[in-house]
Amino acid sequence: MLFPGRLIRAPPSHGRARDPSAVLDGLLLVLWLTAAVRVLGVLFGTVLAVMRPSANPTLTAVIGLTLHETAC
Repeated sequence: MLFPGRLIRAPPSHGRARDPSAVLDGLLLVLWLTAAVRVLGVLFGTVLAVMRPSANPTLTAVIGLTLHETAC
């Protein structure tokens, strides 16, 4: 399953906002999203790096532009 079931739910009520389990749920969600984005970024970057030395000039130009625009 790509997304955990707790991603989609109603917003917490006023009383639940101070509930420690709500804070823990939020922390776990942030950690899960961080890990998922990191894995996807590594996979996407690896695919771009492998495709960059391609003999196809159009593909090389698109990948070079993508890497140039996303470089920090």
